[in-house]
Amino acid sequence: MSELPLQGYLFLLLSAACSLGIGVIFKVAAVKSIDSSFLIGTNYVVASIVGLVIAGRDFGIAATDPVLLLVSSATGVLFIGGFYAMAYATRVAGVALTLSSWRMSVILPFMASWLVWSEVPSAWQLVGLALAVVAFLLISNAGAGLEGQNRKSIGALLLVFGLGGTVDTILKFINESLQIDTDSMVVTCLIFGTAAVVMSFVLSIRKLKGAAIDPRSALAPGAILGLLNLGTIIFLLEALQSLPGTVVFPAVNVSIVVGAALVGTLIWDEELSRAARLGVLVAIGALLLLTIGS
Repeated sequence: MSELPLQGYLFLLLSAACSLGIGVIFKVAAVKSIDSSFLIGTNYVVASIVGLVIAGRDFGIAATDPVLLLVSSATGVLFIGGFYAMAYATRVAGVALTLSSWRMSVILPFMASWLVWSEVPSAWQLVGLALAVVAFLLISNAGAGLEGQNRKSIGALLLVFGLGGTVDTILKFINESLQIDTDSMVVTCLIFGTAAVVMSFVLSIRKLKGAAIDPRSALAPGAILGLLNLGTIIFLLEALQSLPGTVVFPAVNVSIVVGAALVGTLIWDEELSRAARLGVLVAIGALLLLTIGS
């Protein structure tokens, strides 16, 4: 087994922690009936401003690269769609199924890392990936009940799955294939800047249509969501600098599922069923295999 940089694992854990925080914010927003558009809009404004401050003058240089600008813009739009899908799926299918579907999207970038960038997984990693799928199914089945059985729920969960996996794959593409002379902060700033412009347009249309909405309740959670969102992408891109995608994507996703189970128990006093506890144990085993099996 080759020795992988400790720094890469640190970035991996930080990305997972930020992603878990995003799930928590969406759950709080669903409970308090916070408007999704203002929540998502505030998130991207804050993320883009902070990213621009950190990126500094390098942002202007990178913005002149037409390929990077095009890919980053497309990713920003997909980010908006993914967040709307998560907000909707949380309401119609429940948090457990939504988080599981979001994290199961690891299959897409995992396969892309293998087939496109020739990051061939080991036999142990393939076993770990299979165990990760089993863990997701156990945890989601334990918490979802009958909520996800209607067409709206299934459609929303498929959308979360597809958009989540597509975004992660594009981030891998940016890191591996664009061959640009810039850092992850600049790329992240471009992505969130595009998303902020699009959301400003969406909110302006809603205002012109006279929608009666109080945006004040979305400001604080939206700002926190923006910082977490920024951290998730930065740490993910940094982790990919020193770790292969076949380690990063599965490990981050399984970590979030385990963390979600723990946060739900400790903060919201959610009781874990036997299937959920078994799912957490299987997920830990999958994480170990995916991480040390490379």
